[in-house]
Amino acid sequence: MSKRRHISPGTVYHFISRFVARQWFAEEDKERFTYLSLLGDLIVRTDWRCLAYAVMSSHVHLVLRAGEAKMVAWARDVHSDFAIWTNGRRDRIGSVFVHEPKTIAVHPDGVGAVIAYVHQNPVRAGVVRKAADSTWTSHQQYIGRARQLPWLDVSQGLELAGFPNGEAFDRWVTHEEIKQQRVEAFAMRPRRGRPPTMREAFSEELNRSGL
Repeated sequence: MSKRRHISPGTVYHFISRFVARQWFAEEDKERFTYLSLLGDLIVRTDWRCLAYAVMSSHVHLVLRAGEAKMVAWARDVHSDFAIWTNGRRDRIGSVFVHEPKTIAVHPDGVGAVIAYVHQNPVRAGVVRKAADSTWTSHQQYIGRARQLPWLDVSQGLELAGFPNGEAFDRWVTHEEIKQQRVEAFAMRPRRGRPPTMREAFSEELNRSGL
């Protein structure tokens, strides 16, 4: 029996969903639009809030603030419906996603870094030079270059990230490279009643790195 994950309302989570065998099930705009449409249609029926996303060719990143509703209220149907649509379109049978999404609770001090990390995915993949040049993430909605999807809470994302506006956030994302190790240092782990302090989080990361 798999271990049941505890989702704490009000906490920000970084979700990572990968496609089976690293296949490119979201390599076209139509596929990305379909996934986001399914996500938007279902998440607005709950009290969860989507703060950021990146729909890459082989995987999906979401930054979400948990509500009282169970995660299964939206996540299972989004992935199930996208899998059915993808299999029908590609004339295939089988799983589309690898198991359940990887779910990482984010320390409040790290929300900005996690959103930036998600928005920098196309840059790290060598698809674009700057986060602002990609349509695969929510970054253009943060800076007003694209129409904001009604279910994407940019204002809450900026507030939790500690930036007054999208322009200031864009400057930081453009000039600050956010690496995976930095994001992992903000992951909250069970600590008997309290989240780790930033000192503890970074010490743990250094110990894992052998530094």
